[in-house]
Amino acid sequence: MKKFLSVSVLLVVLMVIPSMVMAYVVNVTRTGGYYSGLGGEFTLSGTDIAGYTAGYDPKARLSSSSIQSFCVETDEHVSPGGTYYFKLSNAAIEGGSGGPSPDPLSKGAAYLYAAFALGILSPYDYTVPGRDAAAGDLQNAIWYLEQESGGSLTAAYTTLLTGMFGSVAAAMQPNNGQFAVKVMNLYNDAGYTSPAQDQLVYTDSTGGGVPIPPTIYLLGAGLLGLVGLRRKFKK
Repeated sequence: MKKFLSVSVLLVVLMVIPSMVMAYVVNVTRTGGYYSGLGGEFTLSGTDIAGYTAGYDPKARLSSSSIQSFCVETDEHVSPGGTYYFKLSNAAIEGGSGGPSPDPLSKGAAYLYAAFALGILSPYDYTVPGRDAAAGDLQNAIWYLEQESGGSLTAAYTTLLTGMFGSVAAAMQPNNGQFAVKVMNLYNDAGYTSPAQDQLVYTDSTGGGVPIPPTIYLLGAGLLGLVGLRRKFKK
């Protein structure tokens, strides 16, 4: 009986953890003066975003509980004020309007967004009212590096990328974990069957590891409760 209970608890854990990890939600809004056209900056907030905010410089946040982000694709969209389900990956799942499908995040886009998040992106004007134009330039640079239609590079970004990677072409190669940036794949439904836009998130908020959203702590508390209940029955 003891062995049966242990196996049963293990099976429950194996079934529950994946679903809990996947069930993250994010609120997506935009604030006047912080974006240009259809692109970033987007403001991401919600309980499952809280674990990432500590890694961001205050200039890359509008509040202590939100982060500023940019989209990866040009042919998928979100509605500001909407709530979406998300999971993290190293690629735009649907591939966007250019590149393969899925389309790996480029090291150039990851580098630029990491520098933005840390408040050290030299071509970026973090002040309002210059911020909306800066947001447009960075968004276009990300789209260009991701081979999306309509993307473009300013002279400042071309110089920055060439100095970092040797050439723009080299900056367009897959990131492969070189910079601590992930693609946040957004979906309209909890079943992940209706893709929305993909956003970027800087994950180095715990000294190099990927933070665990608060939802997972609720799972941990539930598992501890199962262990306590099992011990009670043993007595």
